[in-house]
Amino acid sequence: MTQREEQIEDFIATLETLWMKHSEERFGQLLFNHTKFGTTEGIGRVVDPFHFLDETILEDLEEVIE
Repeated sequence: MTQREEQIEDFIATLETLWMKHSEERFGQLLFNHTKFGTTEGIGRVVDPFHFLDETILEDLEEVIE
């Protein structure tokens, strides 16, 4: 397995843990409620999820789980 494949597996496992904890939320709600998606993040406009690194999203998800 490549390093990238391992990163993807870790990401999905973390996402699964969070989603099971908040199973009433739809996927979009899960991301907007527990990551920086949809925030203004200090720039005065809504942040486009396209610009987030996987690692940044993973950090947000792990923070919520703890």
